[in-house]
Parts: sequence; structure tokens; C-alpha cells
Amino acid sequence: MDYNRIFTYIFKDEGWIKKVLIGGLLTLIPVVGFFFPLGYFLKHYRNMRDGNDVPLPEWNDFGDIFMVGLKQFVVNLIYSLPAFVIGLFSFVVSFLMMNGSKDGRNAAPILGIIGLLYFFVFLYYLIFTFIMPAVIMKFTRNFSISEALKVGEVLSLIKSNIKDFLILFLILIVAEIIASVGMILCMVGVVFTSFIALGIYFRAVAAVERKLIDEGRL
Repeated sequence: MDYNRIFTYIFKDEGWIKKVLIGGLLTLIPVVGFFFPLGYFLKHYRNMRDGNDVPLPEWNDFGDIFMVGLKQFVVNLIYSLPAFVIGLFSFVVSFLMMNGSKDGRNAAPILGIIGLLYFFVFLYYLIFTFIMPAVIMKFTRNFSISEALKVGEVLSLIKSNIKDFLILFLILIVAEIIASVGMILCMVGVVFTSFIALGIYFRAVAAVERKLIDEGRL
């Protein structure tokens, strides 16, 4: 894979500043703003996979972009349900146990149990992050939620290509570091660095899928 290309392709588009600005500003829309950059890169995904990462698409057909982003969000939500259930269970257990401990003598074991439960939430988050590239590969075939939810096929794909997905996991960590740069610069800047980081992530997933296709593993 051309790692340099993954991290720099956005800046090779002559109109990248305008497109990043639009994507970042759309992210500021309350509640649903993130659906737009998500849908934007998902719709560009197959172009990136086929080596046509530049030019970046124009910001048009906002309705379609929004719907594709919304579908992926639903997929992410379904896959993250176990973490939500564990987190909710942790909250309920901690609330009941703290209320049942009037003198605080059981505080240490209570905090230990709560910490263990939240550790499982964090562990599942890592698993969720690790499997998402395979989910994206399934989803972008026809932007079908049902296709993305074929868990057996998702896990089989990862199992057969574990090294490639480990590389994607590391790239995601780097992308998150890039996104955090906006927090260092200013609170507004984070929406633009997050948009760029999202583009890097999807370009990396597309590059791995292209590699798997070329090598006859997908």
C-alpha cells in the first residue's frame, strides 16, 4: 500500500480547502451533522478503492449523502449495542449498590465491580473499532444495512486477513491523533481535522480492500 498517498490524497485535490471547509461546517449541525461527512466519504469509497481518490467529489446531492451516512450510523449503532447494554448495566448496578451501602464500608468492592464493568465496555470498543473496516467493506457493496450486519461474513473476512486489519487498526489510531490536533488548535478546528482524519481512515480501508481484491483474497 502507498501509505504516503493515504495520508496526503485529500491535499492533492485543487479544491480541497473548500471541500474540507464545507464538510467541517456541516459537522457543526446539531445531532445529525456527522452524517454528512460520513456519507460523503462512503459515497466516494468505491472510487478510492478503484484508485480514483482525486478529485474529491463535489458537495451536491446532500439528501443522498445524508441518507448513506445515516445508514452507516444505524449499522454502527447496532454493532455498539453490546457496549451500550454493558454500560447501562454498569450504571444501574453502581447506582443500586451505592444506595445500598449507607455507611460506605463496601465502597471499595463496589468501585472494583464498576471498574471491571467499564473495562469490558472499553474492551468491546476496541473490538468494535477493529471489526469496523470489514463492516464498511460489506456496507459499501450496495449501501445495504442488512449486508453490513452479516456478522459471520465480517468475522470470516477478518480472520482470513488478520494482518491487514491490524494495520488498519493502527492507521485509525494515527487518524484519531490527527483529529485531536483540532482540539489543541481550537475547539472549532477539531471539526476540520476530524473531517480530514475520517477521509484518511476511509482511504486506508479502501486501499486494503483493493489489496485483497488484487491478491484474490476477496
